[in-house]
Amino acid sequence: MNGCLADINAGGSFYLSMPHGSGWIAIRDVADDSARVERRYDDVPEFGDSDDYRMYEAAAVVSDDWVMVGVATDESDAEQHLLLSTRTLRPQTVMDYGIDMPQNSIRSAGGDGRWMTHDADAGVVRLWQLREPHTDEIEGQLELW
Repeated sequence: MNGCLADINAGGSFYLSMPHGSGWIAIRDVADDSARVERRYDDVPEFGDSDDYRMYEAAAVVSDDWVMVGVATDESDAEQHLLLSTRTLRPQTVMDYGIDMPQNSIRSAGGDGRWMTHDADAGVVRLWQLREPHTDEIEGQLELW
């Protein structure tokens, strides 16, 4: 009823709910389904310079502090990955992989600052991790495993 369950944190205490008819992205408690924080998907502040973007249901809980969501700003099949804080759902950065990502290419990798991307056409799966320490200053803290 409150969107689409996209991923759950490794400890099992909260889950990431993505828009599916409701228009809301939320971090919700598993115990009682209450929203710890929620935001309309079309009201994500500071996302690039585009007022016209789409957010998909594919996303991943990267750690207890971070979630990754896919957004598209044009009509192509490419998407950008946006790192959001689990405390505020405010964007921290747009990930710069150095390669294009197809739609719905984010997958969970068990938390601990990790996530996977996949490209079915190319037959490639990549494991990524934020560099330690995981802080609000994450610019340039991306590495391919």
